[in-house]
Amino acid sequence: MAGLRTSGMARKLSPTMDAAPTAKYTTRVLSLEEWTLRRYELPYPPGGLDPGEYKRLVVVEDEGRNIVASWVVMNLVMLEGLNVVPGHPMAGKHLLFGMMKTLLDDGVPAATTRIEDPAVMALAEHAGFVPVPGTLYQIVLGGA
Repeated sequence: MAGLRTSGMARKLSPTMDAAPTAKYTTRVLSLEEWTLRRYELPYPPGGLDPGEYKRLVVVEDEGRNIVASWVVMNLVMLEGLNVVPGHPMAGKHLLFGMMKTLLDDGVPAATTRIEDPAVMALAEHAGFVPVPGTLYQIVLGGA
């Protein structure tokens, strides 16, 4: 991750730090059983969010144990490093179909990529990619 700096907030946190900054709120990760029972209560897609290979639901509860804030953390399949040697215009199409087959064979339901070149954006949209709403942000926590 050359060029990335650890954020100031991340430098202040440690893996053992108590996540609850005040006595009024409790911050915790819902257990698998709780997630399964409460997934329809939270503002997520119809049917709720199923816990996957790595998904955690971090919640903040008030003194009455009501969930007043929540945030899902999950794995994201990221496509990066697209490269097509000039002079091989059909290689990109073959690469796209090969990548899609690989993802489908591996049971990956969705993948994300970052595109800056307008010509590549047009090709990606033609292939079925859709822009993700919002702006992609990253926090580098260090370690791991």
